[in-house]
Amino acid sequence: MFTVKAKLNLVNLQASKSFFSEVIASVSDMRFSQCGRYVLTRDYMHVRLWDMRMSRAPVRRFQAHEHLWSKLCDLYENESIFDKFGCAMSGDGCYAATGSYDNQFRVYNAVSDSFTVLHASREPLSKAVRPCLLRHQAVSARSS
Repeated sequence: MFTVKAKLNLVNLQASKSFFSEVIASVSDMRFSQCGRYVLTRDYMHVRLWDMRMSRAPVRRFQAHEHLWSKLCDLYENESIFDKFGCAMSGDGCYAATGSYDNQFRVYNAVSDSFTVLHASREPLSKAVRPCLLRHQAVSARSS
């Protein structure tokens, strides 16, 4: 058995220090890739993908709550700034996902730096999608 030691340099990632720097840079979740080479970390504002062989800086950094930078004081006062969000990595390591407020979650493409915002709902199907699916099911039933 062997141990891999790597130091992830989180301190130098913040461009400017503020009262909230330590709180928002605290890692709330992390996941290893299946191959063990990569680590996905989640702090309040970012999702970062690290290569264990190059621990000086993340290989990818994704914004998670970019719209909240201007509201950090309010988030601190109502203690939302201490909310913790998890993260997950796909089996092939090409995608990362994390949750956000308003029942949203984002799926990031680690290869292209793009992302998709999805909205979780308690409804099985949205009203806009249901008629389309019902028409598709009716056509499928007629053709069988």
